[in-house]
Amino acid sequence: MKFRNRFGVETTVISQPIPERWETSGSTTYLGYGGDESKPMAIHKIEETSTGGTREMAWGLWADRDTLEYQSVNSNFITEE
Repeated sequence: MKFRNRFGVETTVISQPIPERWETSGSTTYLGYGGDESKPMAIHKIEETSTGGTREMAWGLWADRDTLEYQSVNSNFITEE
């Protein structure tokens, strides 16, 4: 049996990470993928519009989620850690 990720690439991992925290304010939802809020983590920002929505990601502290610089989830990002 072969497993493929959401992009169709073969992988040995059959699960996807589940966000450990989230917050919704108006039409924006933030998803945090990290256990310790005092350390940088992957944060996804989902914005809903009347015609659909967008999903972007950033690397940083959960407390800074409103001011981080987000980019497309379909791109790679470089971290200092």
